[in-house]
Amino acid sequence: EIASCLVGSEMCIRDRSYKTIMEIKPGKFVVLTYDLYAGAGEPEETLMMRATDEMPDQFVFGVDQNILPSMLKRLEGLKQGDKFDFVLSCEEAFGERNEEHVMELDKEIFMVDGKFDDQTVFEGNTVPMMTSEGYRINGSVLKVTDDKVLMDFNHPLAGENLHYVGMVKLVRDATEEELHPRHSCGCGCGHDHGSCG
Repeated sequence: EIASCLVGSEMCIRDRSYKTIMEIKPGKFVVLTYDLYAGAGEPEETLMMRATDEMPDQFVFGVDQNILPSMLKRLEGLKQGDKFDFVLSCEEAFGERNEEHVMELDKEIFMVDGKFDDQTVFEGNTVPMMTSEGYRINGSVLKVTDDKVLMDFNHPLAGENLHYVGMVKLVRDATEEELHPRHSCGCGCGHDHGSCG
């Protein structure tokens, strides 16, 4: 038996054990399991990622900036136990591939102690790098030649229509710490401040 109730100014639903069943909305901690397929709308989809019970996707709705806005829109209002099955077009997801993001870089950029870092920089590997503005980005190594490294800085799912099939495992109020995570200033000290000077 399910009954509605008023908690503060918030409408909620209670099951017969009087547990509050919360909806996904800003400020809620959310746990999801799902399969993510690329190639939605094509004859055969490819499984790209699986968020499992052992390693679920967890985030604070409206706080975590790493979640696609179009995905948030599809999840908002769902409750614990709800299943979902939706498609995001490449425009809603990671955009079209941009060939300008495929670049040839000088091999000397990847030198460590005067030697090329072939333990990290090899065909097919993803290498963390930093832009001239200080932003971290990942690049996929496409090819290594005598003096150049061909890198692709497109998101691996750029140009793909994505299909999510999964379930909402948990929705609860986020803690203060989850709502206001500490951010490193980048100096490695772990403190949340504007500068290290």
